[in-house]
Amino acid sequence: MNKSGGKNRNISKVRLKKVGTRERKTNVASEVVPFRNSDFLAILYVLLTMLFTTGIMAWVYPIAGFKHWYKHLPLAVLILLLSVVCMRVMLGIVDKKILRRNSRILMLCVVAAFSVSISAASLSITSLPEIKILFPIDISETSHFLLPYIFAPAMATLLAGTGAGLSFGLGMAFLNLLFIKNDFAILPVIAAGITIAIVTPRLLQKVRRRVALLRAFSIVGCVQFLAVIIFLSVKLASANGADTGYYTTLGMIVAFAAIATILSTGISYAATILLLAFLEHIFAATSNIRLNEFTDLSNPILQRLSLEAPGTYHHSVVVASLAAAAAERIGANALLARVGAYYHDIGKLTKPSFYTENTGGSRHNPHDNITANMSSVIIGAHVKEGIGIAIHHNLPPPILDIIKEHHGTSVMSWFLHKAKEEAKLKAAAEQTQPEPIDENQFRYPGPRPATKESGIVMLADCVEAASRSLERPTPSAIENLVENIVTDKVSDEQLDLCPLTFIDLVSIKRTFITTISNILHARVPYPKDSEQKDKNDETENNDKKSSAENR
Repeated sequence: MNKSGGKNRNISKVRLKKVGTRERKTNVASEVVPFRNSDFLAILYVLLTMLFTTGIMAWVYPIAGFKHWYKHLPLAVLILLLSVVCMRVMLGIVDKKILRRNSRILMLCVVAAFSVSISAASLSITSLPEIKILFPIDISETSHFLLPYIFAPAMATLLAGTGAGLSFGLGMAFLNLLFIKNDFAILPVIAAGITIAIVTPRLLQKVRRRVALLRAFSIVGCVQFLAVIIFLSVKLASANGADTGYYTTLGMIVAFAAIATILSTGISYAATILLLAFLEHIFAATSNIRLNEFTDLSNPILQRLSLEAPGTYHHSVVVASLAAAAAERIGANALLARVGAYYHDIGKLTKPSFYTENTGGSRHNPHDNITANMSSVIIGAHVKEGIGIAIHHNLPPPILDIIKEHHGTSVMSWFLHKAKEEAKLKAAAEQTQPEPIDENQFRYPGPRPATKESGIVMLADCVEAASRSLERPTPSAIENLVENIVTDKVSDEQLDLCPLTFIDLVSIKRTFITTISNILHARVPYPKDSEQKDKNDETENNDKKSSAENR
């Protein structure tokens, strides 16, 4: 027996060594964006973007026909500084976490550079003599309607959230002033920019498909017509009894402005579609559009899970329903919670038979033949195995985070209890005191949840698994179960790093109780079921009687 125990301990050490090696490899592989977080680099990224914008202005102003264009540069730089300060202040108010990630700052700087480039191209093209002679009016007066008002706030919202979209949109509203040629356009540009900055994040925050994105852009394009209306109003107010020819020319300018607005919306949509996937890959950002691609249950990983670990697959689907409902209720990202829950246990594919949901009640439990320490190593390893599978299949970083964090550093209580019992039995056989058990050996590797969605998936995972052990799933039993699980996680400090408030936890508990009660509802027996049972009993009795007579 001691020999076998020594062998198991050797196996455990070898297993731990392999797990440690795999963890180091996983940590290296998961560093998709190796941007160092430092204030110096963040300032450097912003200064380089400002320098790029200044260079663009120095290039486009002579083409656009600005007289003494170099005299406009000091004012342009002042406007540029104003827009940067506006973005920084707004981000500090609505979304501070972006300021702590240099990858996000650089990504937003790249979006700004693309937006400035499109604006400069629009102004330069409409100012070319070869283009002007094709139209009966000076179309450079409508060049500011070609500015990509929607592009910057849309990209910022899709890649970094609604707070970034609002902040970035307001900053770009001032930056657009750099590319107007006449004073009549100042008010329309500011009004359109601010309005679109407010409207765009609200419309795009739950967009999951490209068709829905096109619909949102169409709505914002209609809002952009506000600039045309304001421009027309300003022109009419300054007419002061102008002749008929003035109004005819004005009508043509407004018509061209409307066409330019439609083109601006189309250009912004095309640029967003083309650049979204590129920026997601470079900066490890994940939009809801990309996340939605992983909700398909025919995904190869989920198909494999349904065939090789059907119990885990069913558990993951139920956890996804719980997590999405809770996230929706507290205003978190319900799509991320659902997708993360689908994939949170894919690490169990390596050894599906070691998890009770895949063994069935009548099958042999493989943990009966190994020590508690070995069992804890195998069970805890499914987190790291899941990260490896996720990296291999190019799952987005937020899903990887949920896989890492969905157990946090929780205790594997069943195996801890088993280890204590094993220590007691060993001590009784040797007539000594039981050896103390290190609880840390029976904890998951972590880290603890750092986002609302990870915290919700952790709670949903525990609640769904525990609800299967209820003999009588009455409303009071379900309520006590949910209350105890959430209280235990809070007491164990598993939710200390994620921004869930106690008010959020109350809403989450209510959602879990309602959803679990609906899932585990009692079924009323149909009358025909009873009749069929009576017939089956009668047939069985007749068979027994006939068999006895034959004997």
